Amino acid sequence: MSLTFTSCAELLSALSSTNTGMGGKCSRNVVTTYAYNSREGKYESGTIIVVNRKGKNVATSERRWAQNKQREYINRGKYITYYDTSPYSGAKYKFSVYCSNWH
Repeated sequence: MSLTFTSCAELLSALSSTNTGMGGKCSRNVVTTYAYNSREGKYESGTIIVVNRKGKNVATSERRWAQNKQREYINRGKYITYYDTSPYSGAKYKFSVYCSNWH
């Protein structure tokens, strides 16, 4: 068996699940957001798509949508990577949830 992680956030997500399973308590959950860059063929951290395929500026709606998704996924309480598609730009995103502080 082998595991492949495509980002540090995905590794942190897996480690967070393991720590929780061993009784660890998280004091701060975070989420790292990645947008898919179709020209490069990879997800890029901290990127928000600002123009849709028709050339319309969707920056405000896109940021709001991504922030709402971040809150939604953190509130689910699971350390996992979620994938979703923006209704504004049509871009693919991934959201990796993990714990940044343990006590």
